[in-house]
Amino acid sequence: MTSKQLTIEYDGGDADSHTVDLRLLGESLQGIDRIIFDMIVVTSAQRLPRRGERAPLVVKAYEPKVGSVTIATVIQEVAELLHLGWQISGTDTKDLILNWLKACFLFHSGKKNEAELCIEKIAEISLAHAASLDAVDRHRHEESLGMQAIVRLAIERLGPATVQAVAPVGPSVRRLWFFSGEQKQLAADDETAVAIRERDAIEFGPLQTFILRTDGFTFHTKKLSVVHPEREGYLLAEVEDPVAEQENNAYARAVQTKSRIKVQAKAGYRNNAIERLVIMDFGEEIHEAA
Repeated sequence: MTSKQLTIEYDGGDADSHTVDLRLLGESLQGIDRIIFDMIVVTSAQRLPRRGERAPLVVKAYEPKVGSVTIATVIQEVAELLHLGWQISGTDTKDLILNWLKACFLFHSGKKNEAELCIEKIAEISLAHAASLDAVDRHRHEESLGMQAIVRLAIERLGPATVQAVAPVGPSVRRLWFFSGEQKQLAADDETAVAIRERDAIEFGPLQTFILRTDGFTFHTKKLSVVHPEREGYLLAEVEDPVAEQENNAYARAVQTKSRIKVQAKAGYRNNAIERLVIMDFGEEIHEAA
């Protein structure tokens, strides 16, 4: 295996006889493709991937070892297609790959504290490549915190891709491994895969009244950024209210002054916490007292 390859290995179950359910294997590779692609964009360009921004991995299947199915993924070519200059070489970059993968699987199996350690390491390695020798410590610290926020948000968004990645684990194979050079990382076993699939399930509650502080509105996607109703931070609510189709609509007007609004919406819960909000009907804009 060259330094430009990430090796994916499935073992146990069907893989003991060098087979994997083809549908589940395809789903797994699609998820890993998404995870790795987002890593390259975030760590090289220090931004979130843009909507629709994609480039396929070059996947090559090598002769498997006894009791496994092994796939080598040449991921250097993705960066070359994007002109990002991303290189898979040296210990730091191999650490970056494995920490990113580990962070995704830890975060989406509910082990957020352990994932945070990986996120800190990812930010540290990413910034080390671009850091100026003249940068003062305070500036480096601020950059690190900002990069951690970008990495954290990117990993949070990779829930569906992580579910795809572990698709064969349980139904067809027992474990999913990643290798970068000589380094080896267990991504998921049966227990981890079950936790990832269960955590990704969202249950919607009934239509109810919410009072939300608006922050931004994207007209073409009908997405309304609001202060999260349960915790610090923001939530991108989905607006299915027909009123939002109008150019100068009530949501857009409320955003101009960051007003609070009363709406009828359905909340999507994961582990008893609001993860999604679908707004069905606009009630009123709540004006602040003078």
